[in-house]
Amino acid sequence: MDLAASDVDLLCQPTGAFVDIEDYLHRINTVTEGPKDQSLLRAFDVDSNSPLHQSRQNGEHNGRWRLDGIDCQGTQIYIVPLFIHHPAPKRIDLFIPPQHRYSPGLRESLDAAWAFCIRDSRVNTLGIAEYVITALEHWTNAIGPDAVERLWTDAPFGSRLVLDRISASVFDTTIRFVKEFDVERQMLSFVQLQSMWKLPHQDIPDPISLDELRLLGQLHDTVSLVMLPTSVGGKKAIFKSSLHDVKYMYHELKLLLTMRPHVNVMSKPWHLVTVKDRYGGDDKTVGFILPFYEQGNLADIVSYRKGLGTLELKDQFRWAMQIVVALRHVKTGPAKFYSELKADNLLLDNDDNVVLIDFEQMGNWATYSAPEIHYVEYCKRLSKSPHVPAAEQKRYKAILESHVGLTQDPDPTYDNPVNGYYTAWTTLTPEEQEAAEVFSLGMALWCIFEGCADTRNSVLKAFRYDSEQEFPEFWRSPNAIRKLIYDCTQGFRNSDLGRTRIIRINDKVYPRGRSGVNGEPTGTALEAAVAAQQMWKERVAAMETFLDAKARWKRGERNRGDEQLLGFMNRPKLQEVQHRLFEIQAGISQ
Repeated sequence: MDLAASDVDLLCQPTGAFVDIEDYLHRINTVTEGPKDQSLLRAFDVDSNSPLHQSRQNGEHNGRWRLDGIDCQGTQIYIVPLFIHHPAPKRIDLFIPPQHRYSPGLRESLDAAWAFCIRDSRVNTLGIAEYVITALEHWTNAIGPDAVERLWTDAPFGSRLVLDRISASVFDTTIRFVKEFDVERQMLSFVQLQSMWKLPHQDIPDPISLDELRLLGQLHDTVSLVMLPTSVGGKKAIFKSSLHDVKYMYHELKLLLTMRPHVNVMSKPWHLVTVKDRYGGDDKTVGFILPFYEQGNLADIVSYRKGLGTLELKDQFRWAMQIVVALRHVKTGPAKFYSELKADNLLLDNDDNVVLIDFEQMGNWATYSAPEIHYVEYCKRLSKSPHVPAAEQKRYKAILESHVGLTQDPDPTYDNPVNGYYTAWTTLTPEEQEAAEVFSLGMALWCIFEGCADTRNSVLKAFRYDSEQEFPEFWRSPNAIRKLIYDCTQGFRNSDLGRTRIIRINDKVYPRGRSGVNGEPTGTALEAAVAAQQMWKERVAAMETFLDAKARWKRGERNRGDEQLLGFMNRPKLQEVQHRLFEIQAGISQ
């Protein structure tokens, strides 16, 4: 099965248990436009001798636009205008149609399925990159570079470019510049924030205008690499912002400003970033400035060093200990818990020491989340999904409310919650929060000691260094570390890899065991869809069993096997994990 944005509900969410398979396959295989003659599929390559085409073939960027990454399963592309002298990081992305709207031949020619799971600059190796760059160049020529620069400069924060369709000839497409005002409307001034926070004056960073920053690159949906003006140092830094979850950004800002400093935790912001209010009020706070760590994250680093043979136990133990110390530090401060623990969120500074980032407290990947967390998230999705029958939605909402209280549609307006917005965590006791942290810690330790970017084969994301290994397989870790990781991850139910019924091989999804590699037969798209649905039916059933047991536990009732099923009450405390890491390392060093 080729990956496409329309696959998310079936392949990647618990809603897959309820998707109508026949309707789904009919919908994704129905294309209303596009030729089937392969000779017509690369009309945008007709001028293959052009300087633009030649430079891209050589891996260079001699045109007027650069692509830095792709998101939203291949429909949102991070763009950088190279011809604008001083482009501000306005968070203007290019949005393109989902893959199921391409003709079958174009999907293949444009590597559209790869665009689903690649997130970073590797997008430039795909056919869709040359298509998009050509479309942007054509649009820029049509209206003029000066006009594009005026649009960019005058645009509200979070505006967008929209490519209307993907057709055989790129010159038949249209790009529209859409001014978006909703993001700025949701933003608050620091005067408004300070009226809620009442921070000491000395704790408030100096503001800097968004227009004073120069965009160097877009690393993530919320992370821009920028150059600061010479008046404040003139060096590279990170501009952290948000287009979709503004209230979580402000929650993170408050935590970073109020947490006590720690060498292994992201520092306080250097500056607030502001824009003029279009309606005459105080300047809006659209983000903040953080230091830039050039080494990157542990997900990439441990995989890369393992490949080179330079991943050493002394480094792994140091990182593991630093993570535990940082978690204990966070727990004693205003944040109270760290819900985003994953290898992607563990950066290395210039001295090879860990720095924890991301304090929005808004969620983690299911591959790192404790079952008492991600099962609540599953239930929340099922209570709102149009794929789920109304009666079942109502039942899941009742289950959800029995665990986290009354649920309401989220209000995008920030209102200074004491403990943040993540109810799956905020409704836990402090002891339960620590147990959930320890579970994620166990998964992170597995990645560090096994040298893997993630704990599972991921449909949603192709890492730079994908691995065939999946948790709980151990190939490298010392035996004592294996035992520690098992103890930390009590409650993990998917120990049988066969229960994960689908697997991504490059840009396609197959039923596990029918991937067409290593002598296996090749499964069909229908077989992959059926396998995905069966997988999610099993997981939804496991969710209900777990949440029923958790509800009994909260009421003080106990069924035989509940303690082993739930697991969280038997995980070690952070202090014990720290002590055991010290003892294990000392034992190995002797």
